[in-house]
Amino acid sequence: MSTLMSPIDRLQPSHTSFWPILLVLACPISTVEAQSTSRAWLPDKWTMMSSFPSRDDTLLLNPELLVALDSTIILADAADRRIKAFSSSGHLLWTFGRSGQGPREFGNITDIKLAPDRSLWINDPANSRITVITPTGQFLRSLRTLAPLHRIIPLRDSSYLAFSAGAVFLVRYSPTGTRIGALP
Repeated sequence: MSTLMSPIDRLQPSHTSFWPILLVLACPISTVEAQSTSRAWLPDKWTMMSSFPSRDDTLLLNPELLVALDSTIILADAADRRIKAFSSSGHLLWTFGRSGQGPREFGNITDIKLAPDRSLWINDPANSRITVITPTGQFLRSLRTLAPLHRIIPLRDSSYLAFSAGAVFLVRYSPTGTRIGALP
């Protein structure tokens, strides 16, 4: 004996896991769109937590990268291509480098990292070079890179990992800058 089934009866699942899929498909799209397009800007109040005192307003032109070491804040200023160190109270302690292509000069600082031995590694892909300095801003050494690198990670044995935008994603280099291995 056959029974007549209405179209609604034909849609009823024989298994309970069908309902969540049906409910997702049944949600009106216009409701989701309406929720994502309405915005309300809330009033906000900015509070200055600290500032760097200066006799002129060009002490920091365009700070981008930051390293904190004990009570010293070390940053790369992209506008004048210098490394600058400040005390926790905001006083300038030292600067290193300047814009250029020569020794101790920078073309484009893209990374600054604190190595396990507490030296600072500064990546400059525009000059295909990594400059290593002490935490007090004294020059230690310079490493030539085979290609412009984007980010660097100094390792305990003074070798380093480097990220690039090329076909090879991650490269490991020896302390002298010789390529040891790579990950595609």
